[in-house]
Amino acid sequence: MEPVNSMSGFRNNVRFTHYRFMREGDFVSWQPVFMIKRDFGDCSGVSCRGGVTTAEVIFEDRVFVGEANCSQKDNFCKRIGREIAYGRAMKSIRQYRENTGVAQLA
Repeated sequence: MEPVNSMSGFRNNVRFTHYRFMREGDFVSWQPVFMIKRDFGDCSGVSCRGGVTTAEVIFEDRVFVGEANCSQKDNFCKRIGREIAYGRAMKSIRQYRENTGVAQLA
């Protein structure tokens, strides 16, 4: 798996979003982390287990998305989620390039 720090050529074209499981009274939802901090000021209602990370990579005017799902039994880790989601987005780009006959990624 390619480390997120060495996103050769894609560093400015990648956006990561982390979603966490949040409970407010009887209401349960998945919320992006930045919205939780913005709307509630802290993450006190957020579970430390489970979550989803998405990576959106812009390549040749197209958006390729990779997703990493963390089980409710596992502790959520942004770093691992970013690496998995980014790897899946890059796999989509490689498949796109193979199907369109474009040269392989370096």
